[in-house]
Amino acid sequence: MESTFSLEVLPCITIPSQYMTSHEPDTLGYITDLLDFLHSPLASTLIRYHQNQIAAGIHTPPPEWHEFWGDSWIDNVDLDTIIKGLVEDTEEVYSQVPPTIASLIKRVYQLSLPRDPHPGTENVHHDLKDAFWHVGHQRYLGMTNKKAHEVDQMCSLISDMLQPGGSSVTVKHIVDIGAGQGYLSRALSIPPVNAEVLALDSNDLQTTGAEYWNDRFKEVQETQAKKKKKKMLVQDATAESMGDSPAPLIGSIAHENIFVDKDTLPAAIGKWIASQRAADVTDSGDVPILLTGLHACGSLTTAVLNSFLALQRDQETSSPSQKGWRCSGMAIVGCCYNRMNSEEDFPLSKFIKTQPPLRLEVQHKHLAAQSTPTWSNDWTTHRLARKKCVYRALLERELVNRGFEPTFRSGRQVGRLNDKSFESWEKYFSLAIKRMGFDIQSETIPPPIIQDEETIRLMRRLELLHVLRCLLGPVVESLILMDRWLYLREELPEQVKVQMVNVFNQNTGSARNVALV
Repeated sequence: MESTFSLEVLPCITIPSQYMTSHEPDTLGYITDLLDFLHSPLASTLIRYHQNQIAAGIHTPPPEWHEFWGDSWIDNVDLDTIIKGLVEDTEEVYSQVPPTIASLIKRVYQLSLPRDPHPGTENVHHDLKDAFWHVGHQRYLGMTNKKAHEVDQMCSLISDMLQPGGSSVTVKHIVDIGAGQGYLSRALSIPPVNAEVLALDSNDLQTTGAEYWNDRFKEVQETQAKKKKKKMLVQDATAESMGDSPAPLIGSIAHENIFVDKDTLPAAIGKWIASQRAADVTDSGDVPILLTGLHACGSLTTAVLNSFLALQRDQETSSPSQKGWRCSGMAIVGCCYNRMNSEEDFPLSKFIKTQPPLRLEVQHKHLAAQSTPTWSNDWTTHRLARKKCVYRALLERELVNRGFEPTFRSGRQVGRLNDKSFESWEKYFSLAIKRMGFDIQSETIPPPIIQDEETIRLMRRLELLHVLRCLLGPVVESLILMDRWLYLREELPEQVKVQMVNVFNQNTGSARNVALV
């Protein structure tokens, strides 16, 4: 398959235009500005103070918030229009909000990494849905449209890596780390990639699910092949002219449950390669391996980066015959920043470790997972999401006012409620306190009235606070991604190309769309 990613011609990294000099990107200057922004009083307090704790009086709005919290301007505007303008970065909105908010959000857009797909890769791979009759649409068995898009794009990216720079050596063995339900593993093992795949996951249930979908795919594939052959026989009475066409080349998938780190990963790969060689006596020499992961969750991304670097260092000092395989590349897309380990997963790069320290707190990690540019795709859903956040903050206020311990200390959680639960405040309040496990009858805690002027003013401020905090998320994510890219760049030889590629289209719902290659 000819990939349209063409990594050879894509830049190593694309950062905001003001840092893209004619010589080379000013990555260190960019990272310094990201850190300075996140250390600034307004940005840091917005991140630190959650709307639930502000509503409950656990934190008092700091002086930096006065222009948008203490001033009356917010009570006299169409808040939905203001929020929409901030999210869509319209020029008109900046004259309608306080100067501190205007300068803050302008700076957010200046500092956030560009996330549009690279030119020429926006609609990669979709023609493959019908390219092979023996695979057809069944390659997407069990996948949502979003997942199918992600798998297609990753297959195209990886295909470009399998024979880098026109090399005569083709990589045929791929390790899918955090394989989950095995969608990417399956797509890599069938045409046009036809790779031998080792699918690793630490969750038994995920691996069981992957094996189920793989078995289903094989069943459907066999049924489709029989139907196709029967149709061809009917159309061609001289069946002998067909001959015995060889079955299309298909790779294999081996599943294993392990917790991946720099010690367990080489052991799993070595065991796998040994079994591959036992089945194919013609396979000899130094087998090249590619590591990949589609949305490696939380600390798993760091584990893959560390493992990859450990393998590279080991390969510099050991001969091929010692292992019989070598790691030749990596393509990893991270996700679930909220599951990162604050102490071990950031910072990774030496440069950021020399800067004024920024500890990624829970609030940073949750906000990094926000994808505000996609909100405009479904404004009705986003409007309801804001209402949910405001109701949750008011619930915290009522519980604290009635003498209950703040939920972030008690560990009580509301969990996910369906949209109908938010049809009225009274309905939400009743369902929420029951869900949180309070040993009380709902009628003994009548829902508080939220139509008084003070609460209405508070609700507007809480809604804007939630949006402002979320708008900071892409800056936090940009810093995390830059730290990971720089970590690889610092640790690998200069001749090794380290790229950061926007591999998915965020408008499909694929918010975490950056691959480290």
